[in-house]
This record gives sequence, structure tokens and C-alpha cells, in this order.
Amino acid sequence: MTIRAQSASRAGLYDPGFEHDACGVGFVAERAGRPTPRVLPLALEALARMAHRGAVDADGRTGDGAGVITQIPHDLLASEFARRGARLPSVGSLAVGLLFLPSGGDERRVCREGVTRALRDGGLPLLGWRKVPVREEALGPKARGSRPAIFHLLVGRPGGLTDGEFETRLFLARKEMERRLCPFLPERFAVASLSHRTLVYKALARGVDLAGVYPDLENPLFATAFALFHQRYSTNTLPSWPLTQPFRVLAHNGEINTISGNRARMRSRGAAIAAAGRPEQKALLPLLQEGMSDSANLDNAAEILTRTGHSLLQSIAMLLPPAWENDPDLPRDARAFFEYQAARMEPWDGPALVVFTDGLTVGAATDRNGLRPARTVETRDGLFVLASEAGVVDVAEDNVLSRGRLQPGDLLALDLEQHVVLERPAIHARLAAEKPYRQWLETNARPALLAVRRGAPSAFGGGPSCSVPVLKAFGYTREEMELVLAPMHREGREPLGSMGDDTPLAVLSGKPRLLFSYFKQRFAQVTNPPIDPLREALVMSLATPLGPEGDFWTEGPEHAARVWIDGPVLRPEEVGAVAAGTLGGSCRKVSLRFRTAGGLAAFRRRLDRVIRASVRAAQEGASWIVLSDRGVDARHAALPTLLGAAAVHQSLVRRGLRSRVGLL
Repeated sequence: MTIRAQSASRAGLYDPGFEHDACGVGFVAERAGRPTPRVLPLALEALARMAHRGAVDADGRTGDGAGVITQIPHDLLASEFARRGARLPSVGSLAVGLLFLPSGGDERRVCREGVTRALRDGGLPLLGWRKVPVREEALGPKARGSRPAIFHLLVGRPGGLTDGEFETRLFLARKEMERRLCPFLPERFAVASLSHRTLVYKALARGVDLAGVYPDLENPLFATAFALFHQRYSTNTLPSWPLTQPFRVLAHNGEINTISGNRARMRSRGAAIAAAGRPEQKALLPLLQEGMSDSANLDNAAEILTRTGHSLLQSIAMLLPPAWENDPDLPRDARAFFEYQAARMEPWDGPALVVFTDGLTVGAATDRNGLRPARTVETRDGLFVLASEAGVVDVAEDNVLSRGRLQPGDLLALDLEQHVVLERPAIHARLAAEKPYRQWLETNARPALLAVRRGAPSAFGGGPSCSVPVLKAFGYTREEMELVLAPMHREGREPLGSMGDDTPLAVLSGKPRLLFSYFKQRFAQVTNPPIDPLREALVMSLATPLGPEGDFWTEGPEHAARVWIDGPVLRPEEVGAVAAGTLGGSCRKVSLRFRTAGGLAAFRRRLDRVIRASVRAAQEGASWIVLSDRGVDARHAALPTLLGAAAVHQSLVRRGLRSRVGLL
């Protein structure tokens, strides 16, 4: 049959770029790390008590989604297959996936064939399929109408593979399934999980109804050492079965304010992988699934990191770092770890509580502002509970060993193999000891640009002209000079005014406007985080790394050679230091000037030449590209720097070159 590709990006006024979540999350775990039948019922009880954390449709039963991550219930599956006369492999040799397949028979057959081919190509034996029991009456009318066919995929472990190699092989097989099927069957084919350690059960249902949807969850044979749970409250989203949480590694309560930039950086890395042409890395593409929520993309990023040599704790620490920049109490080695990693991975910042697991560790992390709460309780009989509020599990007071809560930027984990609870200092010390990060920074760090401010030559041999015609050419007005810039420069204070701004939006204005006027800051959707780096210096920093990024997939001293600046604006002498080669590597200057007599045609020609020159510079090994609008006069204008920088940036991204150069 022929399956037409359908767009998962837009539907009417809906734009998936606004996918955010504000939910209830947590986990219940046995400190001893042994699977027991008491954990899952407690997790389901906690989930049911967070009904206020989940949205409900007008039908009164269809929720935004709820789910759990557990260990694979081997005894439950083995008992069922034994009744069929089949025998399952032992624990650790069996991988199980939860798949959402189309309800139509023809499309479902195509999906099963695609899954089978992906497993075969990955050298993984398909042991069979299991139709997951579902109680339709526990679902609301809308959830029943959109319910996919839900199957367990059972996969065997090839001989000679370590645990990590088996997980990586399963991950790559799942990526191949998604590449083959998701573009043609958006939201009708999804792999909720595929692992030999963990298994996801989730549904477009209320948390209180989850166990009613899946009879497996009420089976007394279901034993697990942990259960991570999530009740979804989506904001400005269209609930769907695939977007229900938990995802494969984590569950998220909050939103990612930096998501547009995070996605763009990951696409840039994907383009670099595609351009490099190494088959083992191209198998990871796409790094992020298109059309998914911010939480799903965070899960993608965490999973990619863990599959490319990073531990789960290191991955979470890189993606959700604490406010390390201005923390005087942070040990030197831990500071070196975060400084080093910040040059490799940008933070996925925003109000967040994230719970995560890879089957060996279960833990939680909060954002640097601490804008999502998390409470903990540990019992004397070995139970550890963490949730987005207190009281979700009944614990007798005489059984309480300790209570606590996560602080801003906190990180906590339960090591199921070592049977210990790891708090932030211990985790930071463990991560900092994995590689000689401080030594790499001390040996390879380039001189900071701050050091070249005094007595350095100005950029390109001459300072900028401040004549009135030049200022007018760049859009400055007398009002801006006197009321906005002058107080900032002379007195170091913010410009304030009592009159309203009645200037029309640039897109509606009948007057010529600067390109910059067409762009506005996008604020956070639910919780506005601090945006003042002076008053909120404790949790915020404008420090920015510059220069070539290097190979994202490996850790080495070369990553320590990036240059840190304390803000995104450079002085002329600092740009001059880059151009003079003070920071190492070659620099290519590209002029944005064009002759005004040529009009629009000259404007377009200059933009094309700027792009070609910048791409050529990157291909020829330049470490820095400086776009300059110097030299504007009566006969010469300049492309807007915003347009020039954006055009060069996007062209380098498309060619997989952006990570090779610093762009000023």
C-alpha cells in the first residue's frame, strides 16, 4: 500500500514550537535495588494523588496523559509466554519495547515489517510480539477514538554483547525504525521505549485511571526496584499518545525557555555529522525528533549523550547545570567540570524538575532558579520517595528516616547497584574526577578577551566614526542618544521615561524602519525567569564561549581552548585582538559594505558575496570570521549586521561548518 507523508508541524493555528509542560512527577525506589511487588502500587497511588497536576478534557475522562517507567516485569511476561508454550530468555538477555502502532491493519502491517527490518539490519533477533492488554472502558471517549494499537516488542540479546553495547544496539535500531516510519505515519507510529533495563507504560488518561487502562500494572507478578511516574498538564499543546510522559529516559515538570536555541544548536550538530559522513555517527540522526515537545527533545538530548559515552548523571548535569558561574562555595574541580562542559553543551534552561533513570540509576534535578519544587522522604525499611509535592505516599512517622527537598540547581540520585543515595556534592565530585578537566583548562585555555582591553590596538587599525551622518545612517536618533544611551554611559543607570511609546509596530509602520525593529524578545510562557544579570547574578550569567567547538562526541583538552567573555558585546580593541591572531587561529574579515548607487541589486550581491566568502573561509580552515560594517559614508551603506550574521550562520549550519568557526 502507499502511505502519504503527513506534516506533524502545523494544524490550523496550532504551532508545535509552543509545546511546553507543567506537570506532576516523581519516583518510588527500593534503596536495595531489588525488584519487589510493593513499589509499583505506591507509585500508582502517588500518581493518583496528583490529579490536580493533570488536565482533563471536557469529556471528564480523557487526560493529558500519565505514565510510568519501571524495570521489565520479567516474571509477568515469562508466566504469560509459558502458558503459550514459549520460554523467554533470562533477565538481562531480554529487551522489551512498548510500541504505538496504527489502528488500521494495512498500516500496522507496514510498521511491523519496518520494525522487523530495522532489527534484522541491527543484528538483533526478534523474539515475538505481545498485544498489550488494555481496558477500553478506563479511557475517555476522545482517548478511545485516538488510541493506537499497543504492542510489546520482544528482542533477544546477541552473544558477546556487554550491557552497554546491547543498549546502544537497541537505541540505533529504534532510530532506524523512526527514520523509516515516522515521516510517513506521524503520531501513528511511536516507540515509547525499547530497552533491556526499562519499560514504559503510558496512556492518554488521567493518572488515577492508568492502572485501570493497563491490567499489567495491577498484576501481582509485576516486580520492580523503582517506578518513575508522570502526570501531564500541557500548556498550549495538543495532547497525544506519543507526547504523553514519561519518555525513554526522563519525565519533566516545567518548560524550557531556551528551547528554540537548543533545537537550533542540535540541528547544527546534526548537520556537522551529516557533512562528516561517518556511518557510526550518521546512524544517530536526527538528533532530535521533529514536531515533539520541549520535554521530548530534552529526553532526546539526554539519550544521545548517554549513548555516546556519557553517563546519565553527567548528561543531566550538562543539560541542566546549576548556577556555577558565580557560586563561591563550589569546589574548584567541580567548577572546572561545569566550565569545561559549558563550552561543549549549552544549558537547557527554564523552570524545571526532571526525574530520570537508565535502569541503573534513578534520580532528579532542578533548574538553577529552583522554580519547580521537589520533596523527598526516605524510610527505615529502605524506600525512597521523591515527588513534586509532599504527601503523595503514606508513610508512618516512626518509619521516616529522613525528609528533605531539592534546592535550586540540585541533583540527587539513587545508585541501584551500589545501594546508596548520592547528593549533589558527591555527584559533582564523582563527575569532576572522571577526567582532568581543571588541568585541561589551565593548560589549554586561551587568554581571556578581558585581558586585552587596556592598551590594545583598536580593531582593524581605526576606531568607528561617530559623525552625525554615520549615526543617522545606523538609525540613531537624538532622543535615543540623549535619553537612552547618555544616562547608561554617564551614570550607569537604566533609561527611564514616563511617556508611553506610540510608535507603531515595524510591520505595520508606513515609515522605513531598521531591520532590528522587526524582532522582539520572546518571553517565557508560564514562569518568567530572572533576566537581569546584575540583580540576579547569583543564578544568571551572560558569560559566553567563543571560537571553534571541536568534536562534540569526545572529551579532550582541545575543548578547553575556547575563549570566554563576560557578555555578548565586544569592544573594538577586543575584536582587534581576535583579528590580530592574539587568541590563536586565523581570522577572516568580511565586509558588509556595498555601494549605495547600486540600490537593491547591490544589496543582494553583497549579501551573496558575504555568504560565499564566509563559507569559503570556514572550508579553508579559518578559526574566526569577523563581519564588519565599518566604512559607511555618503557612497557606501552596510548590510544590517543582524541579516549578515543570520545569513552566514544559517549557511554554515546547512553545510555542517558552523562548529568550526567563531562568528563575530
